[in-house]
Amino acid sequence: MLFSTGVMSLYQAITAGIGYWIFGVDSPLVWASLTGIASILPAVGTALVWVPVGIVVIALGHPAQGIGILLWSGVVVVFVADYILRPKLVGTRIRMSDLLVFMAIFGGIEAFGILGVILGPIAAAVLLSLLRIYQRDYRPEGPVLAPDPTAPDSSQLVEAQTH
Repeated sequence: MLFSTGVMSLYQAITAGIGYWIFGVDSPLVWASLTGIASILPAVGTALVWVPVGIVVIALGHPAQGIGILLWSGVVVVFVADYILRPKLVGTRIRMSDLLVFMAIFGGIEAFGILGVILGPIAAAVLLSLLRIYQRDYRPEGPVLAPDPTAPDSSQLVEAQTH
């Protein structure tokens, strides 16, 4: 999770910087850096930077450039990152909702300071894994056993007894 967050932040910073440069935003490196930092926040992350930048460019009398920034950022920075790259990086092993990650970040910041941005989600993932292990193996009803694929099915047993 930590690796994918770092890679996604770097990807979003680079692609946002390219977009800012293409559409003529002043200081594209500064805005790209802010976009990369904001990408750590789930759900709204990068939009906290590129939406105001696009709106300001439109308000300054450059509607084509502002709309270009909004479209570029929405498609290349957000859509490609969240729906194509992130699933490939994270895979199916980690199943944490965005809301849980968001709460873990702020809880981590409260508990550990700025280092909590990293430690909070890690602690939440460990807790979630422990809860899943408990549910699977140690619950009072006993563990959930997967059916034995080599054992005959009950319908096969009934069939064998009738013949």
